[in-house]
Amino acid sequence: MPLGPPQQQAVLALLLVGAGRVVTMADIVDALWPTNPPPSAANVVHRYVGALRRVIEPDLPRRATGSWLLPAPGGYQPVVDADSLDLLRFRDLVRRAGEQDARDGLASLLDALGLWQGPVAAGVVEEIRSDARFVAVEHERVAAVRLAVRLAVECEEPGAVLPALRLVAHGHPLDEALHADLVRLLAATGAQAEAIDVYESVRARLAEELGLDPGEALRSAHRAVLADAPPTGPAVRPAQLPRPLDAFVGREDELEALLEAAAEGAGLLAVTGMAGIGKTTLAVHLAHQLAPHHPDGLLYADLRGFHPAEPAVRPADQLHDFLHALGVRPADVPDGEQARSALFRSLLHGRRVLVLLDNARDAEQVRPLLPGEGSLAVVTSRDDLVGLVASHHAHAVRLDVLDDDAAREVLVRRLGKRRVGAEIHVVDAILTACARLPLALAVVAARAATRPTFPLAALAEDLVDARAGLDALSTGDTALDVRAVFSWSYDALTPAAAGLFRRLALTPGNDVGAAAVAALHGEPPASTRRALAELCGAHLLTEHAPGRYSLHDLLRLYAVELAHEHDTPQDRDAAVGAVLAHYLHTACAAALALSPDRVPIPLDPPPERARPLRFADGERALTWFATEHRVLLSAQAQAAATGRDDVAWRLGWALAHHLDRAGHWHDLLATSEAAVAAARRAGDRLGEGNGLLGLSRAEADLGRVEVACVHGEQALAVLDGVAAPRMLAELRRFTSWLYESVGDHRAALAHAQEALRLQRLGADDTLLARALNAVGWCLGLLGRHEEALAHCLEGLALTRADDDYGVADLRDSIANALFHLGRLDEAAEQYRLALAGFEKLGIRFAVADTGERLGDVEAAAGRTGRAAGHWRASLAGFEELGLPRTDRLRAKLVGLPGGSDNLPR
Repeated sequence: MPLGPPQQQAVLALLLVGAGRVVTMADIVDALWPTNPPPSAANVVHRYVGALRRVIEPDLPRRATGSWLLPAPGGYQPVVDADSLDLLRFRDLVRRAGEQDARDGLASLLDALGLWQGPVAAGVVEEIRSDARFVAVEHERVAAVRLAVRLAVECEEPGAVLPALRLVAHGHPLDEALHADLVRLLAATGAQAEAIDVYESVRARLAEELGLDPGEALRSAHRAVLADAPPTGPAVRPAQLPRPLDAFVGREDELEALLEAAAEGAGLLAVTGMAGIGKTTLAVHLAHQLAPHHPDGLLYADLRGFHPAEPAVRPADQLHDFLHALGVRPADVPDGEQARSALFRSLLHGRRVLVLLDNARDAEQVRPLLPGEGSLAVVTSRDDLVGLVASHHAHAVRLDVLDDDAAREVLVRRLGKRRVGAEIHVVDAILTACARLPLALAVVAARAATRPTFPLAALAEDLVDARAGLDALSTGDTALDVRAVFSWSYDALTPAAAGLFRRLALTPGNDVGAAAVAALHGEPPASTRRALAELCGAHLLTEHAPGRYSLHDLLRLYAVELAHEHDTPQDRDAAVGAVLAHYLHTACAAALALSPDRVPIPLDPPPERARPLRFADGERALTWFATEHRVLLSAQAQAAATGRDDVAWRLGWALAHHLDRAGHWHDLLATSEAAVAAARRAGDRLGEGNGLLGLSRAEADLGRVEVACVHGEQALAVLDGVAAPRMLAELRRFTSWLYESVGDHRAALAHAQEALRLQRLGADDTLLARALNAVGWCLGLLGRHEEALAHCLEGLALTRADDDYGVADLRDSIANALFHLGRLDEAAEQYRLALAGFEKLGIRFAVADTGERLGDVEAAAGRTGRAAGHWRASLAGFEELGLPRTDRLRAKLVGLPGGSDNLPR
């Protein structure tokens, strides 16, 4: 109902917070006008009260007092009780909770907290809301939620009070006790990453707003979370540093300063300077010298801060990769940059790890990636990183060009002292032409080394001529002048190598594999290998890993210039089309090798030069996907940017199962969104539907199953009449699983039955058997166990004996139906066969899940010893997987004869 202007609402709030007691005119005036009330204040309050009476009792005559808000000596008294005023009901429930046992008391407190719709006097101006009466009621709410927390912990139901605690903590951002409770409860429910994130947020807020560190209560809660760190896989010591260059020259002063800073306990070292100045070379050399002092791991990331063609790496994406390298399972990687950063720091707490962050864009990109105390970060950037120096006390060195002695030593190391010494008079000309820039010197030395009989004077003359012929910009930027060095080296290439160099600038991603280079080159493989070797020998290309190549940013920019200068738009477009076709057709082949039962999508034949790869098995396909992961994401973006929407949505389809299985769920979300957008631009319903299916998978993986159901229904609507029945059937089966996950078993059964109808139209017994299994399982969920058993037995009869997963999955469903029908011995036998199948396949979740249900059957049959054995094995399996079913299994074990003695030692 409309309550009138803000001051009138404030009068109502003051009357209600009095909870039936007389509220005096003086109290109301003091609250509305804390200083200098107007002479007419009392009359204004009278008008507000009259208006409120008519709001509550619309038929009330003017000047009548009504039955709800009565006049009282010196003020007003509302007529309320616990049935009409939530505040009184709240207080009654809190009082009752103090008289009950823990479980009933918790229920009363949750009912009490559920009455709150927001802060006290929400909508009233802040000045009035600070009145002591409102503050006191808000304190009652805080006390109630903290009591509920204590009872929830006592009852081992931490999740019950979590929603209420979140709301109250949000309204009290600086209340350390409340946030300590929130940190503990989040950790108790398995949300360690969010708990750490909450602590970090409060810590930062306290520092920023009050200039304080967290108190002992909050620090204690944080320590407890760290002691119960998130589950990881087998202990790993990442060793990701690139190999150092053998010919490291100069930089003695800078290296000594950085080593000294590290020895004195610096946690952040920064190496800055222009492109090509040797930042990465120095940082890698430094990191290898410091590696023995960091026995717990060496992490490396190229952040692509100034890449000419690719976007800078998002901190959240790099944190995902770091966490994976540290052994965190994909399912345990939290959403969001802040939560991932907090988890990263927590995992490194108490460990000595070195993190090398190469090619950073700026301080903002770096901050989330910095480890905590005890570890060391080394950062390189063209930016001066002043923000890190100020906020994190980074020890920074800025590199300049090499001095003459160091620059000469570069040539000596590559060409030999005798050759350089014999023509020492021309070396200065070479150094000047190279501007003593390490990258340029490396290119020149590489060319001279491949022509051992050429006098250096001749090379110097050619280099000076090349420099004079280029339009070096007048800014005096040395990095731009080295274009002369690049051109001098480029002009010496064979036509095949020169053409490949220009085309390499057109590739998506930060690096490229040999097979994709062959597609780009459009020449026979032998010719491509020779051209690659020539470019690497000339230091115009780097083979940073066997068969994988990358261009320095400056060289990529130079190659782009050359491509636009020498190649027609048609030639460049053909090269891009060929390499994208290579990635698309190879990715589709890998997708089908990874998931042989997947329904293929239509593809146009690739151009001959694309030369897509083929895969003998899923393991090889998985390795290729892992290697090309980031490149394929860039390829999809390049396809969309160049108007190849048909390629963009198909790449999304090809990537979907790999991203789903590997736990790259945010990438799956992004590629699926891009696929939907591309397909809609192209008017391709098949592409749109498959993109929506990818979105549904991603949302389900990320725990947003209700949203996943919506996307699943959208995919069905779009694909109806477009997709083959087999594809629609598999989509129906997937959607059935989604609805099962949200507890809508009737909707799950309807989708499963439609999947079965469609599969009966086809000739694929494997897919028909899986649809029968889905229907049978859903029937069981609805208590129709006889029908469930019939469907699953029909499915088992259709399943090939060598389909280990299909047989095991159906036996598990058959056992479930038999168990509920009371046929315990038959159920146990089917569960044992299913368990053996899952163990053979190494599917750990299914082993633990089926083992638990086999234990249930044995317990029901009175074979408690066997039941305990299966439950203990399942408990160990779920603990390994970090899944929240361990408490239930412990309770089952304690419930057997012998009680807690049944628990594993």
